[in-house]
Amino acid sequence: MIKNAVSLSSLTCAIKNYEMPDILPADKQYNMQEESKLLNSIVSIRPLDGYMDEKAYGCIPFSELAEGNVKVMGFIVEQKKKYSKKGNLMQVYSIEGFSGKLSAVQMGDALSYVGKVVIIAGSYQKDTLFVRSISCLSKGLTTGTYIIKTLEDNYRIKEIYKNDTGDKNHLLHIINYATKDGGLAEIPSTGNLRVSEQTFKKIKGWE
Repeated sequence: MIKNAVSLSSLTCAIKNYEMPDILPADKQYNMQEESKLLNSIVSIRPLDGYMDEKAYGCIPFSELAEGNVKVMGFIVEQKKKYSKKGNLMQVYSIEGFSGKLSAVQMGDALSYVGKVVIIAGSYQKDTLFVRSISCLSKGLTTGTYIIKTLEDNYRIKEIYKNDTGDKNHLLHIINYATKDGGLAEIPSTGNLRVSEQTFKKIKGWE
């Protein structure tokens, strides 16, 4: 908005109405980055307070990462633009998670994610995550748990999920005891489904 102002009055109006992006103030960002470098963790703030653990979002804790395709969540402490040996632009992220720190690299240009909690999908190799996709994670995600005990219930969940076309802003943790032969498993399979509010309420209403 500000760069398009062509006169003093329009510039003044633009400055008055300019909204800062939803990131930490500069002084907090600086403190946070220095703490991460010098103390190996952030101590002045707790950026992941209010969020569930990684597995609730279908992500792998940093402490359990193994080489291959992975999905992680964490708080972006720092983001630097650098160039590869071939001269290609890339983003280098420093990420703070529940169980430590992680470095990630993304080729090309990107928006600033500093001060944001994100989910990143990519390939983990030699202690570095090579980013395929990155998205911001909302703290306000509504969550719930549903236990499947019968094949009938299992089919019903599949059918309603398949036809769910709404805005998937709810997270449903599924604990499935149903087996293919109609019995009950001693150890259930578990996972998370992102569903719409309507589907979430319908499934929870079956309890």
